[in-house]
Amino acid sequence: LADPAPEFKTDVANQPLVEGGAIRVLQTRAKGASAEEHFLWSGEPFGGGTTLGTTEGIPGAQLNFGEAVLAPAGTVNSTATVIATVGTGPSVAPILTATGLTAASGPGSTFHFTTDSTSDATISVQGSMLSLAYIDQSQEDAVLWRRYVGGTGTPASIQSAAGWAAPVKIGEAIGGGDQVRMVTGPNGLYVVYVRPGDEAVVARHFDGLAFESQVAISPAGVQRFAVSEDAAGLLRLAYGTFDGYHYRYAKDASNTTFSNPQTLPEHAYREMR
Repeated sequence: LADPAPEFKTDVANQPLVEGGAIRVLQTRAKGASAEEHFLWSGEPFGGGTTLGTTEGIPGAQLNFGEAVLAPAGTVNSTATVIATVGTGPSVAPILTATGLTAASGPGSTFHFTTDSTSDATISVQGSMLSLAYIDQSQEDAVLWRRYVGGTGTPASIQSAAGWAAPVKIGEAIGGGDQVRMVTGPNGLYVVYVRPGDEAVVARHFDGLAFESQVAISPAGVQRFAVSEDAAGLLRLAYGTFDGYHYRYAKDASNTTFSNPQTLPEHAYREMR
């Protein structure tokens, strides 16, 4: 996709989003090397046309838009497709922003979903449920979860504090980048994070009403991880420890018993996916 404005040249993040058979793309770029502003836009390069979707400048110092989700029409909104992104950054409150796929439905503001210091945040869509999970450093690195309850979701309503339930504490995590994630699939929603003490990756399953007990899905000493839920509802985990990077997967849909780890031949520090 062409740059909406020539001065936005710094690539900050690229978030591919898949909706059925169509691939939609959300990209984040910064204005200049100092990342003084961010520019979000979406498009459909593999769909019926290549027209640019929405564009929106987000002022703020070095915001990190870590994740994006796409809620297809008929889920969070009955007729419109909505994209939501979540981000954190140094010296600024964490923000959530929502947009649509047409120029008329772009965001006019951002929702600071907490005023506390947040080290990492993740966003997820499971059916009609849009939710956030994040690590709150002011609450001793508590893992908090918030659910959108504002009815038919639009960019404006998603960016309203009144549309979100109060945060629920579901655990404690080690603060830092890529230390809490949510994944969804046939087995529903899981919140996954690195717990203090033994530094193992643990998963908590949401049964539709509450979160079940945490289950350790990795050995101790994890420094970074990435997780997904496949088409069979099995969790698949890549994680880094002091002795390298490894991969394992659940043996059955209970997601409590995992394969022996395979060691990956290459090392990477950031942006595990």
